[in-house]
Amino acid sequence: MNNALKDLLGSMFESMLKSEMNHHLGYDSNDKVPKKDENRRNGYGTKTLKTSQGEV
Repeated sequence: MNNALKDLLGSMFESMLKSEMNHHLGYDSNDKVPKKDENRRNGYGTKTLKTSQGEV
């Protein structure tokens, strides 16, 4: 049960963080239109989120 919950929460948090980055930068990932400023996505990294249910 806990592993299923971790999988669900992990994908939910990742989706939320991607949406937050899209909003912050003002464009979606892999958007090819000219950008209005110099702020860019520059890579991908893994993160571990510590919750009361364990690490996700």
